[in-house]
Amino acid sequence: MCRVCVVSVFLLYVRFQATHTLIFIYQARAADDTIIVVASNNKDNNPNRMTRLANILALHFLVRGCLHSFFALPVVSFEARPLQTTLLASRLQTHSENDGWVSLTDDGAVKKKIVMEGSGSLPQIGKIVEIDYVGTLGQIDWDVEGVVDCWLSSQQGLENLADKFREHNIDATKLIDLNFFNEDFCAEALGLTSKIQIKKLVMASKRLAKAAAEYPAGTQFDSNQDRNDGAPYRFVLGQKKAIRGMEIVVASMKEGEQAKMKCRTDYAYGKEGVRKTNGDVMVPEYATLCFDLKLIRYSDSS
Repeated sequence: MCRVCVVSVFLLYVRFQATHTLIFIYQARAADDTIIVVASNNKDNNPNRMTRLANILALHFLVRGCLHSFFALPVVSFEARPLQTTLLASRLQTHSENDGWVSLTDDGAVKKKIVMEGSGSLPQIGKIVEIDYVGTLGQIDWDVEGVVDCWLSSQQGLENLADKFREHNIDATKLIDLNFFNEDFCAEALGLTSKIQIKKLVMASKRLAKAAAEYPAGTQFDSNQDRNDGAPYRFVLGQKKAIRGMEIVVASMKEGEQAKMKCRTDYAYGKEGVRKTNGDVMVPEYATLCFDLKLIRYSDSS
């Protein structure tokens, strides 16, 4: 495979004795690579044409080095084939890497997706905001840093295992896999020697796995329609009257805007979760939360 830099349409003109060869290289984005179409205006069947192409490619490497150094152009791939119009990849599709989700925090723990645009300016700290919301439980999909920040940091006396967790890439899937995260693993891979610490860590993992099974993603736990005759929820922005993740998202919304949000447990209710007055679990420990939100209006706190 040859590596070549291109910008939209890159025209290369080379003269070989009495023959003029024009090569057009077109760039298009495919699902797994970049499509290149190579065409020539030289229609003869001279067997030395591939030799000329090889020489042209050598010149490409010089051009590529200059272009890439000065303009940081993308590097794409193509195969050398006879100089007839050639399609080197057949799959052409456009896709969004994040599917409309935007991270509002540096650690990626709070994300938002706009469903309907609003208008006007953003609410400032101290404004009274009124929102409609529906809250559901989300999937615990921590990567290893999420496990360290959300779960391991709350295991008293075991915070020093962070590097071991990173070494073994212990994400949420591994953490709640009881066949993987067991006493043998804690002793051998994590290097724990205290039986008390080993049992403590394994039991905490089992509680997390049990909560994930008993309270699956998609379970609704709250809605303003179920409170105060369905009136919008009103709170002063910045006074901790809502979970931190919700305050961050609402502060990024305009009046009339509808959005989806999801936030990690360290921006929600953490290791404690929430219980109803009768003791029933409303939000389990370490839960990821999702909300459908609409910012109805905001006003001065006075």
